[in-house]
Amino acid sequence: MRTKTLLKASALLAAAVVLGLLSVQGTYALWSRVVPVEAGTIQAADFRVTLAEVGTGAAVDMVDAFGASALLPLRPSGLVSSTVPAYAGVKVSNVTNAGSDFAVRTRVGQASAGDLVVKARAVPADTTSCGAVDFTGAGGTAEVSLAKDASAVFCFQLALASTAPQALSGTQAKITVPIIVDQL
Repeated sequence: MRTKTLLKASALLAAAVVLGLLSVQGTYALWSRVVPVEAGTIQAADFRVTLAEVGTGAAVDMVDAFGASALLPLRPSGLVSSTVPAYAGVKVSNVTNAGSDFAVRTRVGQASAGDLVVKARAVPADTTSCGAVDFTGAGGTAEVSLAKDASAVFCFQLALASTAPQALSGTQAKITVPIIVDQL
């Protein structure tokens, strides 16, 4: 009988503790205080790369607000023929607003050119015009890594293929040369 009384007393004591805590919304802490915290603002960084024709400096974003690729018209240095190439260049800049280091790899893709032969090379960022000197010597690459706020220039050599009809010399043509940028 004593066990039954002890169980009843324990249940009554537990119910009183729960009821007491619920009525005052208590805590086991010696003190309690609620303080509002004013949170700061977090801003996402822009993956922003600009393109500009070498010599003019008029920059456009590589991708517009709708996600479409930019089209940058380049004016070659002269008429294109099978014996005398023409030259053009584009300056690529990593102008992200990221708070930390934000490097990208930039490269020139395969041009869709038909009878036009297109060669590309990365040259120093301070290049103001592209010419034959940029294509002398062996090697050369059309790929470069850019740190945040850095730029590079890609020079293009345009010439007619030896198999192209002579009637194409001096005519206008539209070609597409993709510039591909990947975050490192």
